[in-house]
Amino acid sequence: MISIDTSFQNSSKISSLGKFIVFEGCHASGKTTQAKMLCEYLQSKGIKAQYTKEPYCDDLKPLIRRYSDGDLIDSPILMYLIAADRYLHTKDITSWMQKGVIGMCCQVGFTSKYKVSL
Repeated sequence: MISIDTSFQNSSKISSLGKFIVFEGCHASGKTTQAKMLCEYLQSKGIKAQYTKEPYCDDLKPLIRRYSDGDLIDSPILMYLIAADRYLHTKDITSWMQKGVIGMCCQVGFTSKYKVSL
């Protein structure tokens, strides 16, 4: 059971700006599950909350996936696609925060595949 003190919502000392919470952890450690559970819990309490993830932009997701596989991982095209996706994501997160929304994300950034030679 999640227990969160939501009394801060009534405090006049707290800014009306939203917050952005990032869940970090190992692969398959439950980051997405926890972020979604928190978002649903806050929404059930009448608090404006938004879950988000990267890649963010539906138009860019297929291209990012395409250039993330195989030999194309080192392509500068991938770098620009990720930068464009991050720009659009940041723009929306900023807008949500200005509206008092609590945003949450389980991945900020892009995990690259690294080739390791022994």
